[in-house]
Amino acid sequence: MSISLRDCQFVASAAEPPWLGCAGTGVLADGDVHTYRTSSAQGGEALLTGEDQGVEWVIINQSWPEPAWMVPAKQAIERLTQLPAGWDSYGARRIQASAVKAVFELLGCTMQRHSPVPAVVPTATGGLQLEWHTGGIDLEVEATPDGTILMFCDGTSCPTPQEREITQDPTPLAQVIATL
Repeated sequence: MSISLRDCQFVASAAEPPWLGCAGTGVLADGDVHTYRTSSAQGGEALLTGEDQGVEWVIINQSWPEPAWMVPAKQAIERLTQLPAGWDSYGARRIQASAVKAVFELLGCTMQRHSPVPAVVPTATGGLQLEWHTGGIDLEVEATPDGTILMFCDGTSCPTPQEREITQDPTPLAQVIATL
């Protein structure tokens, strides 16, 4: 069983895990959710409570473990932000803060707890590119220096081969990442 945060009507809220950059895209596993038929949970363990069709459920895991992809992705991005101008010996620009911010927000909005770690590479224009090449899917996402997000998906297993801007709506990327 999975419950999407998007489908839940919260009566009270608490801090979300740091990797849930966009409320509504995280998926909670069975261990995170217990269902009660009463109006309150005992023991004061509840972080969030909500009501869904007359059944109250309570999220009781107080620790939101970091997903396995978070630390390697963060470390790779931090390393790349240390590159000097001209890092490619052809006049490449330094990685721009707006690209870094866009990537962190995008990862928070689209990645799931068990998503594979993306390869993170710099672009000569000062942006960042995330890449996944697995299971017959070639997925590349570029954050340009101004924070625009471009997605390219191809390969024999890509759900819908596409090349598009996803700055305003990262849903297509989240759908592809869910299949990796």
